[in-house]
Amino acid sequence: GEILNGRVAGASVAIKAVAGAAAREVSLFEVITDEAGMVRAGLDIPRDFGGGTLVISARGPRGSDEMVLEIGKP
Repeated sequence: GEILNGRVAGASVAIKAVAGAAAREVSLFEVITDEAGMVRAGLDIPRDFGGGTLVISARGPRGSDEMVLEIGKP
């Protein structure tokens, strides 16, 4: 989709952590991209989410995309 292949100004970006076994999730970051389609984020991932996943999702006027990354164990 458009989000994956290039920068999109005004896209909604959300980052959440999902705990592995407990299937708990916490929202870590939500923002709208700037006029250049960029976001800069710094995160503190709760320690008890180690071994879970980090889900980064973006939604723009022409579609959406999602990336899932493994969170290392502490």
